[in-house]
Amino acid sequence: YDIISSTCYALGPIMSPVTSGLYMARGNNFTCKLQAFGILWGITSFSYNAILSLYFLFTVKYKWSERNFRKVKYWVYIPLNALGLGLALGAIPFYDEGLYNCSI
Repeated sequence: YDIISSTCYALGPIMSPVTSGLYMARGNNFTCKLQAFGILWGITSFSYNAILSLYFLFTVKYKWSERNFRKVKYWVYIPLNALGLGLALGAIPFYDEGLYNCSI
């Protein structure tokens, strides 16, 4: 997720529609929506960092084993990915060019 959102941020105004008037704008409406989708979907990586923090908390403080995490792994990862993908897909109609790149 980090690579996707970082790439979308790095491309900046290049993916914005030419009609937006932004400096270096070379894209169209599709590339604008693609960039905004990648940026919003990349927000899911923050949730993975939170899960990693919880993993270390439960491992160190509460002495959980790998076996305990295997039991809850899918209950955490599947909803997390579904939420991130659902938000990114659901916001597609609202993506538009902004001051620097395409976003909501």
